[in-house]
Amino acid sequence: LIFVHFLNNLILFPLFHFAFSFSRSISTSPEELPSFFTFVFHILICVFAEDFTFYWGHRLLHTPLFYQKIHKHHHSQYNVTYFAHAYAHWAEFVFGNLVPLYFGAFVLGKQIHAISFLAFIVYRAIETSETHSGYEFPWSIFQALPYTTDSSYHNHHHLINIGNYGSFSVIWDNLFKTNLDYFGEFNKQAKKSK
Repeated sequence: LIFVHFLNNLILFPLFHFAFSFSRSISTSPEELPSFFTFVFHILICVFAEDFTFYWGHRLLHTPLFYQKIHKHHHSQYNVTYFAHAYAHWAEFVFGNLVPLYFGAFVLGKQIHAISFLAFIVYRAIETSETHSGYEFPWSIFQALPYTTDSSYHNHHHLINIGNYGSFSVIWDNLFKTNLDYFGEFNKQAKKSK
């Protein structure tokens, strides 16, 4: 567990970031700091781009070929825990996590400032840690936006290994009907409690 975290977070992530930064010219100039509205807009673009690409990458990882060879490693954690968020095969970490994480900055290109992108990375890191924490925090800033996922949503995915592929939101799961099992179970539990 510790080796996987070390490899993914302290070797692969910095290497990927360096390669991306070297290949793209993201501004770091204080004179080019974005306005507040541009800053928020760029973060929202990054959230949307990450959510879309993560959804499709995650669905691909659940196909028989990729699940057995790559994604099963992450699913060895049957219940979500903080350490599960980066406990992934190196190929999944790069192509299933880092590529979606950087996709918004890739799309925005030179328009995004390093401060905006760094804020998005921190936002995403905290969100995925919370989602994998196993706890529901009523004061969570990630629940402020509509259609967001939470720990129970992702824990259901780990428990039954079906559907709920989204990272930030349920939008893609709703659109492509890959969360019907979750909401069916949720509705069953609600009826039982009445």
